[in-house]
Amino acid sequence: MTQGMRNPKAEHVDFGFLEGVIKQKPNILPVNVDMLYELNEHFLIAEWKHSNEEISLGQKIALKALSKQPKFMVLIIYGMSNESGAIVDKVYKVQEDKLKLIGNGINDLKSLIQKWADYAQSS
Repeated sequence: MTQGMRNPKAEHVDFGFLEGVIKQKPNILPVNVDMLYELNEHFLIAEWKHSNEEISLGQKIALKALSKQPKFMVLIIYGMSNESGAIVDKVYKVQEDKLKLIGNGINDLKSLIQKWADYAQSS
């Protein structure tokens, strides 16, 4: 297995035990993010989804809020990646209340990550 690959036997974290912890919003639960880069205090965050998979309401709220922060780029990637390989269908950037299509395929994703890194490194 390649270094940095996620353990395919790892279980999904169930955050249900944290329900009610935040008294102001007792129904709020943590959301997970599939991909996170940090470079020079800039962040690239991505959520991966299969083509027919929906983004949960909690993820929508959190990702939209993060996309409004300076030094944050938030992506939604439709595809998959596991020990058998990777497929990237469409890459969207979260902007305000919209998703902007910014790439198709693995090469577009890699190019986008490098452009983000160039920008992060230069600021």
